[in-house]
Amino acid sequence: MRAALLRETCRLLTLDNVEVKQQNTFIEGSLAQYAVHLGSAQASVRNRLALAITAVHSQHR
Repeated sequence: MRAALLRETCRLLTLDNVEVKQQNTFIEGSLAQYAVHLGSAQASVRNRLALAITAVHSQHR
């Protein structure tokens, strides 16, 4: 279901650098290639270490 939502969102936004494969999404960025697991939301730079993403509450921005 998440993959289908992501595919449709990318189509509507005309994002051609995003590839969705089952549980994983691969993004071709300007600095590197990124991978995001759709189940755990774990992001990583492909063929490298994990990418740390920290959520910040809107009141703390």
